[in-house]
Amino acid sequence: MCVCHLHAPHARALAIADKPLKPVFLHGSFLCTGVPTWNNPRLVMNDDQAANLSRALGTHVVAQMRGHGSVVAASTEEEAFFACTFLEENAQIQLQAEIMGGAIPLSESEARDCAEATFNPRLAKLLWTFYERKVKLD
Repeated sequence: MCVCHLHAPHARALAIADKPLKPVFLHGSFLCTGVPTWNNPRLVMNDDQAANLSRALGTHVVAQMRGHGSVVAASTEEEAFFACTFLEENAQIQLQAEIMGGAIPLSESEARDCAEATFNPRLAKLLWTFYERKVKLD
């Protein structure tokens, strides 16, 4: 298991505006199971808050933390990195589309099919390796 906490600006903006994060492109399709919002902008400082956030996350990969950030939980660090990366990219695209008149989310069947094809250990490892090599070259 791997859990990440992030302050991705576009995803955070959607949570602050109380707008649901919806899958709008291929690699954001893993969001098809929904993205709940933990309605608490505070730092997680004790076991009760952690348990409450965990309940909000439930079986989802991502939960938004209103006025704060996001939490991602995945089976491996590669899958968590994939989810963190494409959570923010999906949110950025969604916000850009909203400015132009509205984002058209993937349908349930499109998102489910796309998620099966993209949210998997093979592609998560490829993304991980790409960034690992990129860091080594810089």
